[in-house]
Amino acid sequence: MIKVLEKEIEDILCFHSDILANILNIEYESMNIIARQRTVKTGKLDILIAYKDYLILIELKITYFKNEYLKQIKNYLTDLEQLKQINKIPNIPIKPIILVTNYNDSDRKRCERENVELIKYNVEDILSQFYFRFAEYSQFITMRPVDCGVWNIHLLNKPLTLLSKGFGLDEIAKELKIKRPTVNHYFTLSRHLNLTTIYG
Repeated sequence: MIKVLEKEIEDILCFHSDILANILNIEYESMNIIARQRTVKTGKLDILIAYKDYLILIELKITYFKNEYLKQIKNYLTDLEQLKQINKIPNIPIKPIILVTNYNDSDRKRCERENVELIKYNVEDILSQFYFRFAEYSQFITMRPVDCGVWNIHLLNKPLTLLSKGFGLDEIAKELKIKRPTVNHYFTLSRHLNLTTIYG
């Protein structure tokens, strides 16, 4: 039996947000985590995502579904609707989703009646993906530092995706609205991690 904290799973899903996108079955390129553990009137919501023309409110649990989770996310939804009224968050629709390790059919129907989506995920699968990636990145720990600015590995995802689609470095900088030297830093890191190679 794997013992893990909810915060640890949340850390992984926010740092490797493509894993979260897969669980939610949404496009990674179109999502942006805009709040995490944000204090609202009735507590602290777990994750808030801007996705296309709406927001996704995530309540993450590492247990089976419980009725109290539905009440909790409904309270957070009310809090966010109030924040809309005072222009604290965008005035766009909010889709509430509860992530749990398991649920039964009656749980699903109960959530559907409240317009809340219930999604099951596997803790072991998330941990496996994380440790697999960590093993790939671990070689970076022993590398001698080079002058590449501040490196955040998760920021490589979008530049690498654009590169795979045939974008040049200048085009990537324009698409991501970042400076060309920053793009150079990203790909210097990607080469050190053996994710990209220079030819010619």
